Amino acid sequence: MVIMAEEKECNDAQRSWKDVSIKDVCESITDCVNKTAPTVDYQTSYIMIRTNNVRDGDIDLSDVKYVTRDVFEIWTRRMTPKKGDVILTREAPLGEVGMIKTDDYIFLGQRLMQYRANPCYLDNRFLLYAFQDRVLQEQIRLLGSGATVEHMRVPDAEKLIIRLPPLPEQHAIATALSDIDALITSLDKLIAKKRDIKQATMQQLLTGKIRLPGFSGHGSAKLGDFFELNPSRTRLKDSDLVTFIGMEDVSESGSIINQSILPLSSVKKGLTFFERDDILVAKITPCFENGKGACLDTLKTKVGFGSTEFHVLRAKKNANPRYVFYQTQTAEFRKRLETEMIGTAGQKRVPAQAIINYPLPVLHLKDEQTAIATVLSDMDAEITALEQKRDKTRALKHGMMQELLTGKMRLL
Repeated sequence: MVIMAEEKECNDAQRSWKDVSIKDVCESITDCVNKTAPTVDYQTSYIMIRTNNVRDGDIDLSDVKYVTRDVFEIWTRRMTPKKGDVILTREAPLGEVGMIKTDDYIFLGQRLMQYRANPCYLDNRFLLYAFQDRVLQEQIRLLGSGATVEHMRVPDAEKLIIRLPPLPEQHAIATALSDIDALITSLDKLIAKKRDIKQATMQQLLTGKIRLPGFSGHGSAKLGDFFELNPSRTRLKDSDLVTFIGMEDVSESGSIINQSILPLSSVKKGLTFFERDDILVAKITPCFENGKGACLDTLKTKVGFGSTEFHVLRAKKNANPRYVFYQTQTAEFRKRLETEMIGTAGQKRVPAQAIINYPLPVLHLKDEQTAIATVLSDMDAEITALEQKRDKTRALKHGMMQELLTGKMRLL
């Protein structure tokens, strides 16, 4: 009779979409221990996750803290997290979510909440996606408070209202979105692999450890032999259209994220001047160490302006601009010039002379520079195509979430 009653209760939960309190469809909602656990400086089997580990529906275990077994047992006395639990950040930042996907011994650092779905009412994967959707995110923001840092109180974490379809439809929605996530993950891994291959190829070609067919010899050189640093400004009219590129518009992988086109009259005085085919190299810490820079061969206008924290390199006639750019993207270039930065902590900059004097182990003449740049550019194009495919897939997932989690699109 008890089993039949439980089956009837489960069947009743599957009849229609309805708004329910999250605490009524979870087996447990558990807060972290609200003090910092004592960690050790060596790896153990016991992992503490923090708010920075929880991002975009995932829990990243690549940068975690470790504790002893005794500490783990004390910090999990309320509830031991397990695979499938959904973790929510309630402060710094507020509203990020992820799911535990391993059987590792994991416990919660401060400002985290653990939700364990009741499988009779709630698919834990559906809960993960519902937390990322606008409806729950708006509730979280409304419940969040704090003069300087938004945070949600523990009692409020149990007050959230979730809109649930019948359980079979939850399963179908979660499966559809999980399949898209799996594709995104596979693309991320492929992109990372292609980047590693490109970095290895770049290191081999630019240091002369391998030479392309038909090229050899030529001795050594300095990078400054191939560019003019911070060239003088071209005369323009106030009505001329120019491109603005700030430091935030350049990625750490050497690409331009955004270009803003505006008349010269709208540009503030004192900014850095550059032209199409110039190379940008961030000169301030930590942007330089992180690889910020770009080759401006795709600049939307002939002339542009940007952050004063860029060095501008203009290739000479004996140089291929992309070749010069790739030299500034190598790990060797970044590591060497990091040791030559000057200034106070947090405000260190790469001096111009350090770039000019950067030694190249092999003198590649222009024909070989162009050949090398073509090989690396082709690899960049392949990576960009994969990134575009991944971004389109993410957009597809976002659109599907908007439709599926509101009932506008039905799978069953």
